[in-house]
Formats: sequence, structure tokens, C-alpha cells
Amino acid sequence: MKIEKVKFGKALAFAVLCATLAFLSISIGCVSAESSFTQQNNNNSALSASWTTEAVDASKDFTNFYQRAIAIDSNDHPHIAYGGDHLYHAYHDGTEWHYETVDSSTRVGWYASIALDSSGNVHISYYNRSNGDLKYATDASGAWVTSTIDSAGSVGRYSSIAIDSNDKVHISLS
Repeated sequence: MKIEKVKFGKALAFAVLCATLAFLSISIGCVSAESSFTQQNNNNSALSASWTTEAVDASKDFTNFYQRAIAIDSNDHPHIAYGGDHLYHAYHDGTEWHYETVDSSTRVGWYASIALDSSGNVHISYYNRSNGDLKYATDASGAWVTSTIDSAGSVGRYSSIAIDSNDKVHISLS
């Protein structure tokens, strides 16, 4: 699998960061609704969804807890990547939440971004604060595999990951 890396300016990276769903509470949370939009029906009255808030996991590192990223799989189940002390992945299988430590190295998982390919494999880009590196993790082989993508200077703080229609991984960073 080839991974493409594209560098953008800090303004664009900040916009991507702001667009990433991040929960600002101490715990990881998941908010969902039956419908994403308020719609007008034929009688011109608003139809709206009810929201459900659920605590998913408590922070493991209360001093360096960075944004969380969320992706939805083909069964409409959420996957959340988060870190600070290590990189974690939490996902719901339709019945209960599951938790995994993806990268147990210290001070990793900062600025995580998550995407799922057409087979449901998870792909995460994230920052290694200890070394200033951009890292990548995937469970495409059936087990988590991590690698350093870029280590030239301090890179990868504001990465964003996407998977195209050919399951090719793309990572942008500042």
C-alpha cells in the first residue's frame, strides 16, 4: 500500500484541524443522531433529530490530551482515535464499546486523524511528540502495525488522513 504525503501551510492545516470532530470534555464522548440535518416536510414544518450523548472512555493522560477524531464504518458504528500518552482506538460494534492501545510508545497519539477503507480497516495518522515525527498506524494486516512516515524536523502536528476509492491512503500535514 502506497501512502502519499502532501504538505500544506499552517492555515489550511488549522482549518482541517478545526473541521475534525473533537470533543472538549475530559472524557471521550460520542454524540449521535438519527438524522444529521433538520429538514422541511411538505407542510413546511421542521423535522429534527434527537441527540444522544454517551461517555466512551476516560482520559488516560489528563495533562496532554489532544483532539479526538471519529470515523463511521459501513455498519454505521463509530471509531475514535485519541491519545497524548499513547495512541488509542475505541470502537462500537453495535452492542458495546471496545478499547485498544494502538501505539504504546510514550507521548504519541497527539493530533490523531482516522479513516476507514472499503474493507473496514482502520488507518490513523498522528504525531509523536517525543521525536517530532509523523506516524501512521493500521490494522489492515489483522494486527496493529505502526510506522514513522516523516521524521525531517518537527512534522505531523496537524495531519489529516483520507482513503480514496482505490483504498489508497493520503495524509496531509503542515
